Amino acid sequence: LREAMAEKGLGTPATRAAIIEGLISEKYLFREGRELVPTAKAFQLMTLLRGLAIEDLTKPELTGNWEYQLAEMEHGRLKREQFMGEIAKMAERIVRKAKEYDRDTIPG
Repeated sequence: LREAMAEKGLGTPATRAAIIEGLISEKYLFREGRELVPTAKAFQLMTLLRGLAIEDLTKPELTGNWEYQLAEMEHGRLKREQFMGEIAKMAERIVRKAKEYDRDTIPG
């Protein structure tokens, strides 16, 4: 996985720091010394996403792939319309899965 992600970084250090601060402010993480610890809210969200079969939102590869594609756009090797089309398809699929879920509980 590390080799596959070599050219697909997870943003700049500033971007990562902002994401972490956002997760802390929304109570998905808290700091314990130098460690970041997930909260029950974080585990509930992961369970929900897995239960709805929306696991791509739980994987860092998604962000790495987006970063890679954004770099490809910067170099003119990928068209914005193609990238945004894929994002739209993913969003539609996620919304459809959430709307179609008709059970009373989420697995897990």
